[in-house]
Amino acid sequence: NIVVQMTRLALIDFSGERPSAHAQETLRDRIKSYIDDHLSDSDLSIAKLAAATGCTKRYLHMIFHSEDVSISDYILKLRLERCRQELLNPACAHKSITDIAYSWGFNNSNHFSRCFKRAFGFPPRHTRSEFAPWTVPNPEKHLKVL
Repeated sequence: NIVVQMTRLALIDFSGERPSAHAQETLRDRIKSYIDDHLSDSDLSIAKLAAATGCTKRYLHMIFHSEDVSISDYILKLRLERCRQELLNPACAHKSITDIAYSWGFNNSNHFSRCFKRAFGFPPRHTRSEFAPWTVPNPEKHLKVL
């Protein structure tokens, strides 16, 4: 069923015909689902989405246009949010920041840190140390003098 739908949408794209709003919404939901299922894949890209859906990259951009964010930015936003959730999760306190970033598809820790800071206003290490009371990197720093 999904193959038939994707083939139909690819033919519509090739013909230049505009699909219905419902067809666009359905495809956009499927794209989001695919992204969510493959978010940890560092090779996830528009080209890979196009191959998986049978649509052209141009058509995928058109389908995503109503989101007011590009597909690449959507992927980045999801990855950053998942990393943030793990940084705040006590069950993930044993994982390093780099391990968390790599587990969500980042392949460069410096790039991850820059993107994280741009998105949330502070670096990932600050998220863990300031908002996660179960991890105290320097206990003396947090002791109050009476």
